[in-house]
Amino acid sequence: ALRAPRPEHSSLARRLPAMTSPQDLVGWYDFSWKGGSFEVCLRPAGHFFCPQFQAPARWELEGDVVRIDWAKFGKYEMQVAA
Repeated sequence: ALRAPRPEHSSLARRLPAMTSPQDLVGWYDFSWKGGSFEVCLRPAGHFFCPQFQAPARWELEGDVVRIDWAKFGKYEMQVAA
C-alpha cells in the first residue's frame, strides 16, 4: 500500500498578515521529509490535493493552525507563521 511520508517541514510557514483567512493560504506548498519532498495544494473550499499521494482530503484553518485530514495518510496540524 502507498503511504505518504510524515512531513517534517512545510513551506506553509510563509509570512502572512496577522488576520489570515483560508483564502490567503490557497496555493501550492512543499512538504519535506527524510526521503525528499513532494508538492501539496491547499485548494479553495477546504479541498487538499497531493498529486503523488492521492486520497480524498480536506483542510481547514482554525486560528493560526492548519488542520489536514488526509484520509488513509493521516491527520496533520501545522502552525502558520505570523
